[in-house]
Amino acid sequence: MMVQTYGCAGWNSGAFPRFRQDPFGKRDFTRKELRKHMPRFAAAWCWFFACVYVNNIANFWLQANLTGFYESQWKFSQSNFTAAQAWLKKNDPKTYKARWGAIPPEDTRSGLPANSYQESYANKTVKLFDLTYLYLPHVQGSGFADTFAYASLLVGLFRFVVLPGPMSLRWTFFTRILSVWGVLFLTRAFTITVTPLPNPFQQCEARVTFPKNILLEAFAGLPIMTPIFFNEVSCQDVMFSGHTACGTLWTLFSWRYLNKAPWFQPTPWSCSAWSCTAVLVDCFVCSWLCFGWYVIAASQFHYTVDVVVGAILTFVAYYAYHSLIKTIWLKRGHPFIARVIGPFVKWFEVHAVDLKFWRIQARCLMKDELEQMRRIAADRESVQSDA
Repeated sequence: MMVQTYGCAGWNSGAFPRFRQDPFGKRDFTRKELRKHMPRFAAAWCWFFACVYVNNIANFWLQANLTGFYESQWKFSQSNFTAAQAWLKKNDPKTYKARWGAIPPEDTRSGLPANSYQESYANKTVKLFDLTYLYLPHVQGSGFADTFAYASLLVGLFRFVVLPGPMSLRWTFFTRILSVWGVLFLTRAFTITVTPLPNPFQQCEARVTFPKNILLEAFAGLPIMTPIFFNEVSCQDVMFSGHTACGTLWTLFSWRYLNKAPWFQPTPWSCSAWSCTAVLVDCFVCSWLCFGWYVIAASQFHYTVDVVVGAILTFVAYYAYHSLIKTIWLKRGHPFIARVIGPFVKWFEVHAVDLKFWRIQARCLMKDELEQMRRIAADRESVQSDA
């Protein structure tokens, strides 16, 4: 049934197709398939970049308006004195004038005014309390955090986009992951703005090309612009972790779609080599996620709560979307979903073969249950008539 639904019934005399018959999923680039999927692929790209753009606006607005804020509120030390003074001069001139209207003699030990040096905090940083920072081994630099995010992305692209095999879900996989990723970026734009946290990563150096134009700077920070034309970095976007969302999302999609777009024929669960492989894959994925979450927090690239919230929101977004695309086909549902979201989602997912296969399975299951209920009712009637 799965082979027929995916359109591969003629590949191997009706049996499950062999991987070598079409490892690159060339069928996805036929005119028929492109006509079906390209409008939806374009819609997913537009949604994704619109959400990233909104996230970038929030990022660089914070960079322009929040730099030095926490330093100004947490008094001063050698490392943050200049940023705090600049923030107060720009945003709170009254306090700035009261503190530095008449600058006292310099303290030769610190280069700061004497009263400011005496009032400074001993830790010389603006960093929130975090259990991971205190009790778990520190990871130097952000290299491992970058590896977790980018390796997860590259593995997912290679497995399901570059080398999907004959049972390909290339366009469906790509459009869905862009849609869910866009939702996460849109959510992040809200969370980083409503309660900005002080950045724990002291090595972060902001790079802004257009400091006086937030809209242009947000455009320069888009994924297709930054690696090629610009090198934009903001240091005020902490809650929640974008690295966590990226690595978790691509890992979760790759993990859950292994059985939706298999290279080899799935077999029933038993004490076989396939089941052992499935267990090993599950253990590896869980270990990879835990590794990624740990190195992001332990490198002090983000607070632990940033990682926890990012991971939870990613799981929620993934399962909420996949629940929506299944329940949207039911006749009864919430009016808002059925009338507002439903028509677009149905258009967006109308050519998804894995969803067609799920609907066929659901119908068969419902028919079996109805048939079983009829047999039970008939047996009851026969028993009552005999009595």
